[in-house]
Amino acid sequence: RILVVMEDRGMFPELGMAPDLVVVVPEASAQVAALKFAQQCRAAGLRTEVYPEPAKIGKQIQYAESLGASRVAILGSREARDGTVGIKDLVSGEQVVETWAQAIAAVAAKTARVEA
Repeated sequence: RILVVMEDRGMFPELGMAPDLVVVVPEASAQVAALKFAQQCRAAGLRTEVYPEPAKIGKQIQYAESLGASRVAILGSREARDGTVGIKDLVSGEQVVETWAQAIAAVAAKTARVEA
């Protein structure tokens, strides 16, 4: 019962488990590249999710927003071929295209967390 009272009073801290980045994949041909990119993001310590199937970008961005993500990585067949990725900030609307390494470093710098 004490847990119910504590929950009602908002005594539990937010866990902050929203992904740092959601990888959106508009085309099936980029699915493998998207999974590789996500693996590199996770290796860099970023909480990363990949939309499970190719779909319209708008639908995938809505999914990312529903998870509480602040950024999406857009990886289509052209980006997969060029080794680049589009990073869109869902708060400001700013979008840039960078190499995978640049994008991972930039997102990691913007999402630096204080480890307790």
